[in-house]
Amino acid sequence: MLRLLEITGARRSEIAALTVQSVERAAAMQAPRLELVTKKGRGRRKDRIREVPITKSDARLLLEFARVNRSVVIRRTCGRAADPGALLLSETSGFALRPNTITQEVSILVRAAGLDTRVCAHMFRHRFITNVFKALIEEYHVESPDAFRQLLLSAEELKTRVCEWSGHSSLASLARYIHLAFEEVGGVRLAVDAVRAKAAINSFVSELRALDFANMTAVDIENLQRSAKDLTAELSATEGLGQEENRSQKA
Repeated sequence: MLRLLEITGARRSEIAALTVQSVERAAAMQAPRLELVTKKGRGRRKDRIREVPITKSDARLLLEFARVNRSVVIRRTCGRAADPGALLLSETSGFALRPNTITQEVSILVRAAGLDTRVCAHMFRHRFITNVFKALIEEYHVESPDAFRQLLLSAEELKTRVCEWSGHSSLASLARYIHLAFEEVGGVRLAVDAVRAKAAINSFVSELRALDFANMTAVDIENLQRSAKDLTAELSATEGLGQEENRSQKA
């Protein structure tokens, strides 16, 4: 649940509505994209399907959860005939999780962690959108919030991509994230490929932490080897692009 909130920036209702079928489709893609149902908006804007890119490692993690952990819950509760198709289920009934349950689960985790600050599921969404804007600022070398706003307005494809990932119907509702992103960038330029590499590393570390090394199966080892290979390829590509850029600057 937390990993989904982190990598998709989805609303809690959208996480609750995520299906196993969407996970299976994403896992079969060369460049995985997770289908989410937009739960905010009016008319045709509401309940439309949007796609959010995720890493191959995260796609495999979600697929493994669906085929292993989730299947156990289905067998123990409602049975395959009554399977609701949602990825996240109640362990007691086998029904799809309700959005309020996700809120309650986050609250339980906050108390268990001993945090004394306000934390909610929606904060993952704020972080996701801010990170997207930070990466775009670096990619397009934008110097000010006004310049970035102008870029979004003039580049139709970029505007569509941002709204697609975030599930917003207009750029006006994204204005506050532009300022947050510039505050965090703070004049320090990071290449967008470095942002991609960091995401790949975080995904791999998350997968490692979830493993029970004392009881690893052949499938676990095979999945880990694939994830390591994907990470190596991602880092090699980033390094190669960085070297090419340095050569161009010297020339």
